[in-house]
Amino acid sequence: MKTEIIRMPFLAIIMALAAVLASCSNAGAGKSAQVDKVKWDVAAYAVVPSGSVGLEVADQEAYGDILPLRDSYTQEESAKVDELLAHNDSLLSARGYAYQWIDFGTREPLNLVFIESTPLLEQEVEVDSESVSPCDADCLQIAFRFDDRQQWENITTANIGKRIAIGVNGRILTAPCVNSPITQGACSVIVPAEDAPALLPGISLPDTE
Repeated sequence: MKTEIIRMPFLAIIMALAAVLASCSNAGAGKSAQVDKVKWDVAAYAVVPSGSVGLEVADQEAYGDILPLRDSYTQEESAKVDELLAHNDSLLSARGYAYQWIDFGTREPLNLVFIESTPLLEQEVEVDSESVSPCDADCLQIAFRFDDRQQWENITTANIGKRIAIGVNGRILTAPCVNSPITQGACSVIVPAEDAPALLPGISLPDTE
């Protein structure tokens, strides 16, 4: 799997997903998008630190400007990273790793994340209008809950200080560091506004100006 979580009304998710929330502004405060109830296949994955991936590089000099691997790259650099990773597809697959780019709309840099291919938790969740709030003109914050609340709490407790990636319908949308156990199944993602129609069919976006 290559490539490429919304401000929750829950204190726990605000604390645990601070890295995601920090990317939101107050531009959309008090406004919400209208969306028909939709079901998502959401999965949580353990993040593998980029420095421990261990790629095979035949020509170190050719890739010297993007090595050692780091967590973010410019759009221009990402093409070269993709080229290098393509040469290591078999190696990554054999180690049980996958990678994706996390794209927050028009913002740079892009975030590169390596994950363990087998999810820690995977469930179908429901999203509706009450779950959606704009961050700004470029993105939406979307909240939801895992049904298996205890399992999610156990997972986040076991991964305090580590990153967990959250994927929706096969696409990783964020990979924040867990700062504390997350209770009540709370979770959230940030979706670029340009991708909202694909993830939230029929969505009506408010004016965030």
